[in-house]
Amino acid sequence: MKYFFTDCEGPLTKNDNAYELTACFLPWGEKLFRQLSVYDDILAYLVKKPGYNAGGTLKLILPFFKAYDLNNQEIEKFSQKNFLFVPHIIETLNFLQKIMPCFIVSTSYRPYIHALCKTINFPEKNTYATEIDLDKLKIGVKEKIKLKNYAQEIINLPELELSAGVKKFSQLPDRVKKSVQRLNKIFWEEMNNLRSNKFFEIIRPVGGEEKAEAILSQLGGRKELLENVVYVGDSITDRQAFQVVRKNGGLTISFNGNRYAIESAEIAVISRSAYILGLLSALFVHFGKEKVLELSKKFALAQVVNQTNRKEIIQKSEIFRKRFRGERIGQLG
Repeated sequence: MKYFFTDCEGPLTKNDNAYELTACFLPWGEKLFRQLSVYDDILAYLVKKPGYNAGGTLKLILPFFKAYDLNNQEIEKFSQKNFLFVPHIIETLNFLQKIMPCFIVSTSYRPYIHALCKTINFPEKNTYATEIDLDKLKIGVKEKIKLKNYAQEIINLPELELSAGVKKFSQLPDRVKKSVQRLNKIFWEEMNNLRSNKFFEIIRPVGGEEKAEAILSQLGGRKELLENVVYVGDSITDRQAFQVVRKNGGLTISFNGNRYAIESAEIAVISRSAYILGLLSALFVHFGKEKVLELSKKFALAQVVNQTNRKEIIQKSEIFRKRFRGERIGQLG
């Protein structure tokens, strides 16, 4: 039996739900989220902070959601109204569910995935998401004011950036290193005494290692079954899932991915339509991985990634990604 696993935001929808929530409900939310998103990439990709996984932006932003009184119901209601589906993804998922078990492994918040499952009639029991409960934790007025001040300070820090080719923290510009050092002090020292610090202790974003663990958990811990898995992703949160599936003989597909995804996936798809995912996955079911790789060399929309073409594919995919999902969302890690 073959298994289809996919990320949500990117392959299924054009949304970045956490970014959109921050932009809608918090003053200067777009800049705040971008700062934290790049900080997240730096911690996960360069610093490799112990116990920290890619996708941590969704944890870092939660205290600020509390400061501005965002709740679970508002997240789900907002999500329900703002879905931007990748063209033909619903038809593709319906088709794939007829030929193999399908699962969504997403860093997105549970209320977003809950709303998505209701909208497209996908079984929520076949999903993994970042579990949150904003309503459970109560914070006082003084803490809200303190958090709002922190948000303003983060917005006013020199803009964080992580350029292609940077592999070590020491290679970052001095102004970026100083901003990171200040953020380290805010999140891992000064906020320790706040009630909202509980979010950092109890929330486990489903990104990085968590995605790889989710796939293996669904397979009952049987690594030998990974050769029957096709995994679709698009970002830094999918790297470990790509790596564990690929290492064990499964098929890995980047869909309009950024450089982190393409560096780890075997096939790069650049497309406005999800139909190509249905085609590649069906070929995998009926003919196996090697046939998919062979035929992908003849497709215009899917390319087998190798050392020779990787740089060119990354450039094309990232340009298309920004056009397809929007400049602001497309440039996030």
